[in-house]
Amino acid sequence: MAPESINFRRFTTASDVWMFGVCVWEVMSLGQQPFFWLENGEVINQLEGGIRLPKPPLCPPTLYTLLTHTWSYDPHTRPSFTQLVCKLSDIHRMEKEQEGERKKQRARAMTPYDSKTTEPPPKVVNTPTHRGVVNTPTHRGVVNTPTHRGVVNTPTHRGVVNTPTHRGVVNTPTHKGVVNTPTHRGVVNTPTHRGVVNTPTHR
Repeated sequence: MAPESINFRRFTTASDVWMFGVCVWEVMSLGQQPFFWLENGEVINQLEGGIRLPKPPLCPPTLYTLLTHTWSYDPHTRPSFTQLVCKLSDIHRMEKEQEGERKKQRARAMTPYDSKTTEPPPKVVNTPTHRGVVNTPTHRGVVNTPTHRGVVNTPTHRGVVNTPTHRGVVNTPTHKGVVNTPTHRGVVNTPTHRGVVNTPTHR
């Protein structure tokens, strides 16, 4: 009961507001008895000393703040029931919005990763510079497009053709060897059945 009801047996709308706050506290504490840890004679001493019921674990902070207003020692400073209806409506709306947002966050956190709906990262194309290459993937290998001083490595069924650049060579695979086609300063290694013929070039 409100302090004035305990001390003077005075029951008013303001004391009903106090008791309404206590009823809400009992609901939020799942039916716990108010001040069950105190003797009946000690309750009024606690109330006059400014001690109030603690916040139940399930009670939203905004609602508990409103309850403490209903437990104001001065009856004239307690909210009216009309004010309580407006305040409770605002708290209910705010709690619904926050709960909806929490549900969305939980749903996003529980959504499994779907590789089918996620596009793979784009492949990297190395654009040629003055002394670089472009690595273009093919079905079974890589074509290295030549620049000024590079080569083209074109995969064949059993080997690689190295197309010459300004100072390179062509290594053409044969059944059992390699023909090294000369460049301006190289040699031709012509395979025979049991060896290789080194044919000189210009120098």
